[in-house]
Order: sequence, then structure tokens, then C-alpha cells
Amino acid sequence: MILRLKTRHLQFLREEARRVRPVEACAILFGRLTRSEALVKRVVAVQNDLNSATRFEITPKAFYDAFMRAERDGLELMDDNVYAVTVMTDKL
Repeated sequence: MILRLKTRHLQFLREEARRVRPVEACAILFGRLTRSEALVKRVVAVQNDLNSATRFEITPKAFYDAFMRAERDGLELMDDNVYAVTVMTDKL
């Protein structure tokens, strides 16, 4: 499956990673799914509750709030399983 992000989404992820460095940045991707691609429409930065440079955890409330807003707007989570995209701060 192809994951399609707009340049502004990548810029947002880079900026978030720089902002929270050295903590690992976390984000949830929402958009539209087809058989062959995931088209990202929204990137939601969420706090890394572990405050770790190598691991992350998102509170259930943070995920729920982001998910409910996306669902209300007709967007889907970019995977069948709940996951967050990790932006590696050392590669920016």
C-alpha cells in the first residue's frame, strides 16, 4: 500500500520532531483509504507520555479525541490497527 502525504504534512512532522526533541515525536494519521493507497488528509501531533527518546505512549483520551474528531469529519485512521507514526528526530 502506498502512503501519500502532502509536503505540508511532512513539514509539520519535521517541525513537531524539532519542537519536542530529544523526546520522540508522535502523530496519528487520518485520511482516506483505498485498496492501493492511504491518502493522508490530517496529521494530529500527540504528546509522548513516556517522555522518552526511544519509546512512546499516547493516552487513550488523546487518541479518542483525535479519532472522534476525524470520524466526525469523515476521515479514517490510516491502518486497521491503532498506530502512531514515529518521526525520528536524529534524521531531520
